Amino acid sequence: RGWFVVDSSLVVLDWMGFLVGELALWSAGNEEVAMTGTAVLRMMRLARFVRIVRLFRLRHLRGVSKALVSKLTSQSASLGIEVLAHFIAVMFLNHFVACAWFAIAAYNTDETTWIRDGEFDRLTQMQCYVLALHWSLTQFAPSTQNIAPSNTLERTFACVVVLVGLLVFSSVVSSITGAINQLRVTNMRALSEERKIREFLTTRGISVELYGSIQAFFKHTYRKKHEWVCESDIPFFDQIPQTMLIQMHTDMYTVKLITSDGIRMLFSGYMPLMRQICHTAMSESSFLSGQDIFLQGADAWTAFHVSENHLVYDCSSSFTFNRRRSSARASARTPGFRTRVRENSWLTEMALWCEWKHRGTAWARATTSVTKLDCREVFAICANADRTIIKGVRIFAIFYVDHIERMEADGLLMQDLPLSEEQTAPVFMRSKRLARMATTALDMRMIGSA
Repeated sequence: RGWFVVDSSLVVLDWMGFLVGELALWSAGNEEVAMTGTAVLRMMRLARFVRIVRLFRLRHLRGVSKALVSKLTSQSASLGIEVLAHFIAVMFLNHFVACAWFAIAAYNTDETTWIRDGEFDRLTQMQCYVLALHWSLTQFAPSTQNIAPSNTLERTFACVVVLVGLLVFSSVVSSITGAINQLRVTNMRALSEERKIREFLTTRGISVELYGSIQAFFKHTYRKKHEWVCESDIPFFDQIPQTMLIQMHTDMYTVKLITSDGIRMLFSGYMPLMRQICHTAMSESSFLSGQDIFLQGADAWTAFHVSENHLVYDCSSSFTFNRRRSSARASARTPGFRTRVRENSWLTEMALWCEWKHRGTAWARATTSVTKLDCREVFAICANADRTIIKGVRIFAIFYVDHIERMEADGLLMQDLPLSEEQTAPVFMRSKRLARMATTALDMRMIGSA
């Protein structure tokens, strides 16, 4: 985009050069036409130097490389790619310097050149290019070579290359040193923390089996924690204006919030209330592989939105880390005992409508991020909202709890997993009708009192 005119011009020049060359060959017997065609052909070849303009496209290469590096989750890999990019840039620059150094000697027929002086004129162009590339690399790094300039033009070019090489070499060395120091600091932090953990465990009489499990968890899981960045990890967001923060939270959480049928039915028509819930009641947390989301029997004051298929729900009394790791594959075969939580769904949504205790344990089978909804904060927001909203929430909560009690009375064991749409559809329909009737009655009462 934006290079159509340049590319079209180059194509036209190529075709015109081809046609002029064919015309010169066709009219070889006519000296005047042949001389004219040859002169035009030379001018066309000179005009092809416009191709150099296309090198300006390389300015986009830096932005593309940054975009690719930003997609890497490993800091070590991104730093390695950054060091490799510096080496590629140096080799790319040395290629052009070598071509220029070879061209100065190859097209100079009047003076002694480094090719004639070193008796390299019997070599092929490829061999001369390798010699020129070696000379170019020695100007950018502290190394030796046996090629020296033989005339004023070559010596002037060599002086310019030495100055440019001094700047480029210093910049590359400082950049590589900074990247290596950053990687060293990252690894030193992890090594220091591992040493403290080892000292703590060995002085507290921890069993050998548990010691090995904790060490394995640290080496294979905990070091991946930096791959998941949450809002709380960025201090900058504490300084931005509240209006921007509210809009950011609304964009982040509204899509997840409306996946709950009850919240979508009750709050979707009240955007200010939805914005307040997104801003004050919702947050993100990252969990490592094997880490607990919640435990069985604990009070449930938080609902969890799962964006990825990385959580396992266990309604048994097994809490050991080793048993989880050994039987993680069995979760898909025994859904009644242990099952994976489907993506884009809610866990413990019942805590929004009644007092609830966790009926099972949820834990992460891979490093993931979970969105949390503080139910007590939602209660406080609804308490200060419009009376119509409060009445609708109460009606829905009453019908929802009644529906759960009926299902348990029928012998169905209720869990923290979300109910299916077929199970909740009657509740939504009944609460909608009653809420509409209550709103109509309230309107009629207000009209009558007026």
